[in-house]
Order: sequence, then structure tokens, then C-alpha cells
Amino acid sequence: MHKKSATPHKQQRPSCSTPAGRRKGIAFEISSCSAVPRRQCSRFYGNLTLFIVCTIVPEGNSQARRAMQPFVFAAVGGSNTAGAGSIDGRARGHQSFGKLTFQALKARGEVVDFAEGGIGAMGPFFAAACTQRFFPPLTRFATIEYMPNMGWVGNDDGELSAIELMMHTLLNRTAKTVLVNILPGASKSKARYPDKCRLSFGQGCNSHLHVVQLHHRLMRLADEFNLPTITMDYEDPLHRPHFGYDMIHLNQSGHILVHQQLMTLYDTWPEWTPTQPRDATRAAKGMGVECRLGDEVSSIVGGVRGFSRVDFSRPGQREKIGWEATTPGAHISLCAELPAEAHAAVDDSLKAKRPTYILTLGLQQGDASHKPRFGVAHISCHGACTCECQWSEHGRFNASCVYDGYVERGPAITNFLRLIATKTIAKSAAPSVETGCAPQQCAVRITNRADAADDGRYRVVLRAFILGVRDVRTNWLNTYHLSGMRNEGRRS
Repeated sequence: MHKKSATPHKQQRPSCSTPAGRRKGIAFEISSCSAVPRRQCSRFYGNLTLFIVCTIVPEGNSQARRAMQPFVFAAVGGSNTAGAGSIDGRARGHQSFGKLTFQALKARGEVVDFAEGGIGAMGPFFAAACTQRFFPPLTRFATIEYMPNMGWVGNDDGELSAIELMMHTLLNRTAKTVLVNILPGASKSKARYPDKCRLSFGQGCNSHLHVVQLHHRLMRLADEFNLPTITMDYEDPLHRPHFGYDMIHLNQSGHILVHQQLMTLYDTWPEWTPTQPRDATRAAKGMGVECRLGDEVSSIVGGVRGFSRVDFSRPGQREKIGWEATTPGAHISLCAELPAEAHAAVDDSLKAKRPTYILTLGLQQGDASHKPRFGVAHISCHGACTCECQWSEHGRFNASCVYDGYVERGPAITNFLRLIATKTIAKSAAPSVETGCAPQQCAVRITNRADAADDGRYRVVLRAFILGVRDVRTNWLNTYHLSGMRNEGRRS
């Protein structure tokens, strides 16, 4: 329920409930911060109204709490989580509800890091596949927000499986998790989500009715896991003032209201206990993609010579694990199970026209300031797959399957190489001597230069491995979304 504001300066609250609250029709009100003994306040302007967001600063034990482990607040979602102002960029970006919540939790000494996972136009498959990137092991608070970006790809069940997989991951990390559902408008000609279904990219449906149906399914999923939700619906007159002109993105007042409600939910968390009604097997089966970052690569390493596991992080940073070669004649093989072919039936038109799998490798690049200097790597596929080499983000990889990690000028970053993999029948029933992989596995082999060279460029560093069925579930394996992979969270 929503109560009308008693004063023009007190804005209406988003619809927010716990599972018990949803059954009883309860909506929470935000308590005033005027009674706190000491607070830090930030000023924002939204809809010509001055908002003051107060962050409680703990008295007395703040130093002790900050000396605890570097806990993380993680916020995953699309452009609303990123704080976008509008779809065409005419409005300035906002202080997002995620950033406001991180700042408040940090001021209270409850978290140190922000795993910022808001990427515009991103659906839930990316974060669900690459959980280590988006939900570090020390994540203790989290939000999931994908509602405006769901329903576009014609695979509602797969998208809901991705949301469920994120829930499993976060509950295993004992993170206080809240679903933030933002429903776009449908009543004006400007709306991107008309009442009559309009196909997007030849697939899926992004009508407002479809979004509402997905929202109902998300609410049922939250009930199963006993997780709280916050809903902002443009078609609710009480919520409408907190959306921008495009009817999709929250304005600053909307972000502030969601942030305030998040803090209330986090503060009352002991009132309910999240549950896992089943294990993650069902959700993982619907993914059709695996993403291994950093140390997760270690579990699929087969034959190896000259490559070793290293941590590139600096003091105070999260660990950055990779496999590095610095001498000639090195090689490393990755032994991967191909996702079940039945999963490819999600999109029969793509299955008929294109090869079966997308394979992405993350290799580092850098300039001469990084010693030893980066060199050349050759990629090949063996066993149960063949590969066609395509491209990399910065044009340093092509059909020759040769990648050069040296650049004239630039920092050491991870460059993502894209290949197309096709399932084949292995030539032998015995494990490969060359790769160390089983015959039914897709073996991806990376080698550096075999001969001595005057320039000494032998260095190759492997950071990531991603493999998935080539359909809508791997659409995010593109230069735009993969560039977000390099944002590994930050201290603020």
C-alpha cells in the first residue's frame, strides 16, 4: 500500500516487500534519518525537489569494523543499475541506487569494495555465467536488476534460469540479496514497450504486457527463495514522477528512493531467512554457457609446459590470477566439455545457419613498459572440436589464429579473442598425448614462440575462458559487453 505524502518534499516510496509482506499486502515506509546521532549527507536535485540522503556514521566501533575482511557490495543489471539518464544520452547520468547504497554501507564500515556490474542493454546471461567477475567471494550485499532488458531474446525460461543461478551463487556467499524490478512505461508514443507486441531483432517480445508477465514470474521465483523485492512501475501513478522522460530509466529521485528502501531492507534482514528450494542443477542446465575467470581456469588445465599460475594483483587489490609463459616453447591446453547439443534448440534458425559454439579466450596485452614484453601466441583446437578464429577487441587476432600481445602504447589489459567451435568426432579413443585432454573434450591449445628471438618477446598470459552454445545465450560475447569484463570492481 502507498500513503500520500503529508508534505510536498516527502516523495512516494517504491513498492517493496518481503515474501511474507507480499502475501499480506504490506509495503514498508522509510524511517527518517533525522534522529541519528551523527550522519553525512549528500544533496541531489530531482524533479525540482531537493533530496538529502543521509548516511549513518557508526559511533565508536567504526575502526574495528573497517579492520574486518574487505566485504563487497555487488550490483548487477542493465542501464538503470549503471545510473544511465536516458536511452539516447540526452540526460546526464545519475548517482545510481547501487552507488548510493555502496557509499552508505561503506560509511557504516560494512563493505570496502563495490563490484559494479551495471552494463547498458545487458540481459542476465552474462552475470550468471561469469559469477566470479560479478559476485566476488566476499560479497555480502547484492542487488539484481534486469527487468527492462528481459523478454527481448525469445528465451524467457533461460533468462529466469540465469536469475535463479545468480540467487544460488549469492546465497552460497551468504549475501543479503534484493531483486530490484523496474517496469517501463507503455502509455505514451515515446515508450519503447508498446502495448501491442513488437518484435525486437527478429526475436522475442518486448511488449509491456510481456514485461508484466515476466515480472510476475520473477516475483514467484523470489517467493521460492524467500528473497525481498523492490518494484518501480512507470504505470503506477505514484511511481511515475521518479522516471525520466523515456519512461524506462529512473531519475535521480527514483534512484534515491530505491537506495533508501534497500537500506531499510538490509537493516531489517534478520526478520526473514532466504532459502534454496533446490540445488543449482536445473538453473545451470538452462544456461548452455560456462565462463571461467582467473583461478577458475585452473580446473580445466590439461597438458602444460612453461606456463605457471601467477597473481598479478598489487597490494590492497583483489587477486588477479592468470597462467603465464615467459620462455620459448611453452604450451598450455584447456580441456572443456561442450554444452549439450539439445540446448541449441533454443533458436533453430541460428542452429541451422551458424556453427554450434562460441569460444572466447582472455589474453593480456601491454606495451614495452611491462616486463618481460608480451609476445605472440598461436591458438589451435583438437579432440572433439574444430575452431575458426575470428577477431579480438583491438584487432590483434584474426583467421591466422595468431595473437600478438604487444602494443606500442597502452596498459596491461585483458583482450578477448573470439573463435567459432564446431563439434567433431575425435580421431582417437585414448586421451591425447599432445593436449592431455580426454577424447570427448574440446581441447584448446595455446603455444608461444618455439624459437629464440632477439627481441625476447615470449610472454603470454591467459586470464579467461568462455564457451557456450551459439544462440541468444551468448549474444553478450561481443566487444561492447566484454569491455565491461575488465571492470573488476573498485574501491571508492
